[in-house]
Amino acid sequence: MKKLYFLFAIMVFSVSTGWGQILTFEFSALAGNEVSAASNSNDANLTSSTITRGVGLTAAANGGRFNATSWALTSIANAVSGNDYMEITITPNSGYQFTVSSIYVQLRRSATGPSGIAIRSSVDNYATNLDHEYAIVDTTTTQNFTFTFTQANSASAVTYRFYMWAESTLGSGGIGDGTGNDIIVNGAVTTLGSPTITVSTSSLTNFGYVEGSGPSSEQSFTIEGSNLTNDISISASTNYEISKTSGSGFTSPLTLTQSDGTVSNTTIYVRLKAGLLTGNYNSENITASSTDATNKTVTCSGTVYKVEPTNHATNFASALGSPSHTAMDLTWTDATGGTLPDVYLIKGSSTSYVAIVDPVDGTA
Repeated sequence: MKKLYFLFAIMVFSVSTGWGQILTFEFSALAGNEVSAASNSNDANLTSSTITRGVGLTAAANGGRFNATSWALTSIANAVSGNDYMEITITPNSGYQFTVSSIYVQLRRSATGPSGIAIRSSVDNYATNLDHEYAIVDTTTTQNFTFTFTQANSASAVTYRFYMWAESTLGSGGIGDGTGNDIIVNGAVTTLGSPTITVSTSSLTNFGYVEGSGPSSEQSFTIEGSNLTNDISISASTNYEISKTSGSGFTSPLTLTQSDGTVSNTTIYVRLKAGLLTGNYNSENITASSTDATNKTVTCSGTVYKVEPTNHATNFASALGSPSHTAMDLTWTDATGGTLPDVYLIKGSSTSYVAIVDPVDGTA
């Protein structure tokens, strides 16, 4: 009984990880010069794929493989610039992502056919080889290659191109003509978690400036996203503005582009807009949203202060009041001209004159 339980545990683990062949092609039934050919199997959570040729190639009949002539000469770089490739696209169904660990390829060539093969992907716009370039032996028998690399957690379609160069542009060659599957993509297909947006704080406070001297100094928060199916859009309220760059580029809204469902940790800078009238600008939200993710908000509060009065009060004087041990009479002449004060703040100390601390704007 213990052995049965142990075997059952192993089986559940294997299914849950999903590692194995996620996409295969088999070309034994082809004439060779078809415009495209469909995959013969794929993971249930991937869409069916097809193989096609780049515009630099010419389809060529040769049974049992997806074949072509007009291959570039000398190097993979020439194949890239000449669009001499065969390509497949792996597309996950909604709510799923895939990881590739290796791609196995069988191919066959004529006497002057392909001499080198490399795989590149749309992840970096076909800029670099996955694994490395492999030499194709000068023989007309079937050869096979395994490209080992990792492209993890792709929630959107990825195209893989098989670039080759040949001894002669008249030489033919293509994928197939071997036993079993001619292309095998190994990896895993897994369920995406719920789209999630995370922000570093829920509020920013104490933005401020004196009327006519804005904008305020900037503050910041960080944001990131996981398992996303769309980009993150960040919108500020009417009186605040945001930027991805400190000191410049303030606007609203902003877009953070997701890659394979992820937006990496990004700093967003916030400030109170210039040109506002005196008053409080509190409880205004910056909102981050993405499809099917719960919106996240950062609540901002600040003040635009009145312009400083032009003149101070004059003729300030004090005298003992009545009764003299508990009362003091204060007199002054109100300020005149320019910007007038709304009120006067009087501070005192029972200790000493130096104990009276000057008031600070914004501090009660």
